[in-house]
Amino acid sequence: MAGKSYWKQIERLVAELVGGARSWETDFDVIALVDYPDTVDPSILSGPELLGLTRAGIARGYAVEVKNRQSITIAECERWLAYNQAKINQSKGNLGNALVVKRRAGVGIRTPLLLIVPLEEV
Repeated sequence: MAGKSYWKQIERLVAELVGGARSWETDFDVIALVDYPDTVDPSILSGPELLGLTRAGIARGYAVEVKNRQSITIAECERWLAYNQAKINQSKGNLGNALVVKRRAGVGIRTPLLLIVPLEEV
C-alpha cells in the first residue's frame, strides 16, 4: 500500500508537470493556471488568490483531482470528474476539470500518470 508521503510526492509531481501547485487552502488536490496575463504573478497558483482571479475571468485554471488506485474503471473516472466538477461549481471559480490517475501495479512496477480531461474542457 502506498504511504501518505508517497502520495504527496505524486501530487507534487503532477503539480510540477501541469505547471501548478498542490492546493491545501482549497478542496482541490492540485490547481494549475493555463492562461494568465503578464501582470499576474504565476507563483500565485492556489487558494483564494487564484479563485479570485478565475472568478474575475482574468485567468483560466484547472482543478486537478489526483487518484492512486490499484485498478480503476471508466465509470469511476466519470464519478471522480463529476465529484470534482461539483467542487468547482461550489467554489464559483472559472476552473476547468481534470483527473490524473496513477495505477498501483505492485512493488517495482512503474506505471504512467494518466491525465483525463473531458472533451468539452479542451
